[in-house]
Amino acid sequence: PQPAPTSPPTVLTRWPALDARTQLTAMGLSYFDQNQFIAAIRRGDQLAVALFVAGRGVNLEAATDGKTPRAVAQEVGNAAIIQLLS
Repeated sequence: PQPAPTSPPTVLTRWPALDARTQLTAMGLSYFDQNQFIAAIRRGDQLAVALFVAGRGVNLEAATDGKTPRAVAQEVGNAAIIQLLS
């Protein structure tokens, strides 16, 4: 018997911080880089945003250019990312 196929993780999956940091590093991102976090929000990269949140290396309340991460997500109109940041 073959093992049952597993579903790929959704963007709302909660990863342990170490796993999230490892995945971000594999993607060429630094888990603690606030500018990369904001850039991921701006481009609508839900996976990267979820990993940044799970990695706990960025400040979810810190303003960049006068805008919080949530305000940036609202500006670009990405409901899934707004939910991730809530």
